[in-house]
Amino acid sequence: MPSIADLANHISALENQLNSIEMKTTLIDAQNGTPTARELLGGCIRHNSKSGAGTLTLQTGTIISSCVPGVRIGSWFDCLYVNYGNQTVTITGATGSTIVGTAAVTTAKNCLMRFVCSGTNTWYVYLVWG
Repeated sequence: MPSIADLANHISALENQLNSIEMKTTLIDAQNGTPTARELLGGCIRHNSKSGAGTLTLQTGTIISSCVPGVRIGSWFDCLYVNYGNQTVTITGATGSTIVGTAAVTTAKNCLMRFVCSGTNTWYVYLVWG
């Protein structure tokens, strides 16, 4: 018989699969942007960076955690970031959301942002390049 922890992990995996099926795209048509936690959970951020190097600022760990049902250490979700503008954009975290790896996304490039809960209201954001 599976443990409660095993069942919880299985449910979390199923929730993540559902998120990928119901992907929603958020458009940012400005040099800088700050998507909401719900927009990050939606699965895709398309950013038309323009007029100079830009910044994409993530939400705080507390705000992200408040939008993830049943959040616990090890919870995770993915969000695709697409820079289709003509400027390099740097992804930055806020209190409780820490970027791991290179944060600069050059013109016409994208990356997968994998958010992993590492503690109470604390998220590591791994940038996987594609």
